[in-house]
Amino acid sequence: MGLVRPAAERQAQARRLSTVHLLPRATRPRLLLRVPAALLAVPALTLAGVLSGCGAGTTGSGTAATSDTVPPYYAETIAIQPPAYDAPLNVSIRVTATGAETAALRTGPPYQSIGFVAGTGKPGLWIVGAQPWHPVRYDNSAQPAKLYLAALNPTTIDGEPLNDPMLTPLPVPPMRASQLIDGSADGSSVRQLAAATLSPDGRRLALVITQADTYQVSVYPVTGDAPTRTWSGQLSPTSKPFKWSFSLTWLSDDKTLAVGVGVGVGVAMVDSTAAVRYLNTASPGSSLAQASRTVALSFPAKDAKTGTPDGCYGAPVATSDGQRVLCPGAATYLVNAGGATKVGLWVFSARTGTLTAAWNKHTICCALSSTDFPRILWVSPHGDLLIADGMSTQNQGAQLFLRTADGTLQQLPWKGLTHRPNQASIIEPSVAW
Repeated sequence: MGLVRPAAERQAQARRLSTVHLLPRATRPRLLLRVPAALLAVPALTLAGVLSGCGAGTTGSGTAATSDTVPPYYAETIAIQPPAYDAPLNVSIRVTATGAETAALRTGPPYQSIGFVAGTGKPGLWIVGAQPWHPVRYDNSAQPAKLYLAALNPTTIDGEPLNDPMLTPLPVPPMRASQLIDGSADGSSVRQLAAATLSPDGRRLALVITQADTYQVSVYPVTGDAPTRTWSGQLSPTSKPFKWSFSLTWLSDDKTLAVGVGVGVGVAMVDSTAAVRYLNTASPGSSLAQASRTVALSFPAKDAKTGTPDGCYGAPVATSDGQRVLCPGAATYLVNAGGATKVGLWVFSARTGTLTAAWNKHTICCALSSTDFPRILWVSPHGDLLIADGMSTQNQGAQLFLRTADGTLQQLPWKGLTHRPNQASIIEPSVAW
């Protein structure tokens, strides 16, 4: 069931990638930025961009962050044209502190829309999925996604700072992605992408691919002729149909890949059996269980009167220093007619899986949608800082917050929220740091 790289893409490894850079607003000579050698040659892309501001930041081709600092930019999907709820999407790169757009990127035919963005653990560098645009009742997820690397490389021209964004293809064939890349989705007999990230050195691409109740973790070389390695896992959910979700974190040792797995049912998909598999990517491709150390998250005995954490909402997320695991989740709550429940962020030891802290517990209630439940969007290497939504009862939970080391929540601007006609629920864009 492993992925096979097409012959055309294997042959392309010897060639250099052709990258289309964003044209500057001013007509002055450009500096030619270096293109990472890890990227491969493929058909040319068209790129649309808008510069609306400049700022300093870590180069997208640098090493993975090792300190707890907030990335200066984030990427989100945003409609190319109105109406926003039924139009192909760009990648919009924005300033974290202000929400101001720095650049907008898109691919050309046959991939007219960007279906999702995913973080890489490296500031200024994201994985995006480009798709043909053939929606059915507003839903374009059935279209295969071709993966690209979106990079924002700060540079200077005539001594002035300038951000130079670009899209470069990644060496894997297109595949379905459904909703898994941004949250949870039903188990399906169709092979689909569930998570993606890059190694700290930028030379390997890690993917989780699901089918029915099985999943594969594959590591692809982004450069050279190293073989693709694949490890397989299987789940036996107690209830069907089931939903599941995944997270990927490459640890700072550049060898260990943390695979977070969550399985559950219902809107909240609360899972008390969530776990993280710490995969040794230097091991031969085989059984995921044999090649990894599994840390099952342990919840204390339930006590409905105290709001004790009793499950994760979605996949747990490991920190890249290998010390912590975090997950948004639910706590025990007295049964009530209004549907109120308590949620928050739970922190665990990555060594033992023991619950060590419960952060920002709050009560949500009544006609709940998926946006009301917390979701971790970015976590710093040591887990002292994170960005999440679903942390407030305002706006159906569709607000971005930075949680600082002292537990304070600082709201961040979020420009990409939309609605569909005659629907009350808010649509959140795909967003990543």
